[in-house]
Amino acid sequence: MTPSPVPLTDAKEYLRVGADDDDLLIQRLLDAAGQELAHYIGPDMPTGDLPDDLQLAVLEQAAWHYDNRGSVDVKPGLVPAAARIAARYKRVRL
Repeated sequence: MTPSPVPLTDAKEYLRVGADDDDLLIQRLLDAAGQELAHYIGPDMPTGDLPDDLQLAVLEQAAWHYDNRGSVDVKPGLVPAAARIAARYKRVRL
């Protein structure tokens, strides 16, 4: 298993979650958000520690999933804020 792109403590602070009840859920959302970004960016995804802007994109994506968990109106893809950040790293190939 790869390490999480963003520390759980940072995500909890970003989500304004103080209790530990949702730690496992938040960790899974962080991991999924990191995978979504990696899939979107493709082979140009930075390896190792993510730059601050990509960490923010992971937080934005995870926060959206956290706030909309259980919703039936979930659309696939990145949220606009995360997509704008990730687009900076995605190269267009012809």
